Amino acid sequence: MLRTTTSLASEQYSTRIPPSWLPPHPNHSNSRITFTTHHHHKSLVVKCSNMTVTPRISVNDGNLVVHGKTILTGVPDNIVLTPETGKGIVTGAFIGATASNTKSLRVFPIGALQ
Repeated sequence: MLRTTTSLASEQYSTRIPPSWLPPHPNHSNSRITFTTHHHHKSLVVKCSNMTVTPRISVNDGNLVVHGKTILTGVPDNIVLTPETGKGIVTGAFIGATASNTKSLRVFPIGALQ
């Protein structure tokens, strides 16, 4: 929901714009919405930009990084991180290990805690 407030000659108008009125496609750089409030035509320019959402939990270069902070260093190559697959922004992950034997009951080191 987008809320706009406009002042005209000592009168103030507050308008709520539902999401369905906003530009339908995120690649539109500028879209103009015109609406009427008390017989005055208002134009609102909505600027859109592309947003890239990156995983908040990752293993890169032997480091487990959570929200930009290194939690573990020296993470071995056999450690696998599987991000949450639910809708929305990724908020969790499963940390597992691969082994040569599928019935392995070994304890695997996952790195050094920082």
